[in-house]
Amino acid sequence: MSEIDQVNAKVLVNSLPKSGTNLLASILDCTPGVQFQRVILNRNLRWHPFNYLPFGDRRTCLAGVDQPAKVTLSAVRQVLSKLQPGCYTSAHMPYDAGVEEILTKLDIRPFFVIRDPRDVAVSGVKHAMQHTGHFLHEAYKDLPSDKARLLAAIQGIRRDDGTFMGSGMAAKIRSIEGWLGAPSVVTLKFEDMIGAQGGGSDQAQQSAILKVAEHIGLSLTPDAALEIGQRAFGRGNTFRAGQIGSWRQAFDDEAKAIFKQEVGELLVKMGYEEGSNW
Repeated sequence: MSEIDQVNAKVLVNSLPKSGTNLLASILDCTPGVQFQRVILNRNLRWHPFNYLPFGDRRTCLAGVDQPAKVTLSAVRQVLSKLQPGCYTSAHMPYDAGVEEILTKLDIRPFFVIRDPRDVAVSGVKHAMQHTGHFLHEAYKDLPSDKARLLAAIQGIRRDDGTFMGSGMAAKIRSIEGWLGAPSVVTLKFEDMIGAQGGGSDQAQQSAILKVAEHIGLSLTPDAALEIGQRAFGRGNTFRAGQIGSWRQAFDDEAKAIFKQEVGELLVKMGYEEGSNW
């Protein structure tokens, strides 16, 4: 490994679920001088005592994307203030201007990872079906077919009273759109980070890792970036089988039509298609 500067940055890895949080985390884990620090930024943050104080910043935001929970910005600021230099934490946080302001004031360097939403839908169903503790496991299990589960992932899953148990893909993407244009945020594509082992290219992976290094203040040579990418792939079980374009085997014409209707415009905005002819 080539010489690497001391890491002083505090880092937030943010994404939609199943979009590449763990892949970027693995890259950071393979970077000397960077380590993970657990900070609760999911719906469990709703139990933080700062949510119940009668003073402080009483403005609220949402924590979590699949099942978002309302929390106070005071609670978000308190937990993020614990993040140490040289450490990263991860989250699935919807966009909120107040959260962006907190990150800026605390000098936390945010990344947002995006992935083809069609692959996200397929991966999300597979993950929920494989993990009995997942909050959607039983709901998916009760559906009659893999296709029904895929359509539920695209359109959302409703409870008997009509409320959403799990948000649809369009709602999830709209909840995070603001991060993609925020000046302090570096947006990375899963497809660029995955490398040749995941169906991408080592050159794109190398470029993505160099972009990561620049954002967190590391001096990294191209050879060191390539080495980190080769070590990072397959370290976590959540993306070991991740391949670009796996949605093509799961989507039939009906699923494509529904996805285009629900998410097609957002798919184009994210740069994954030029139009609806796919």
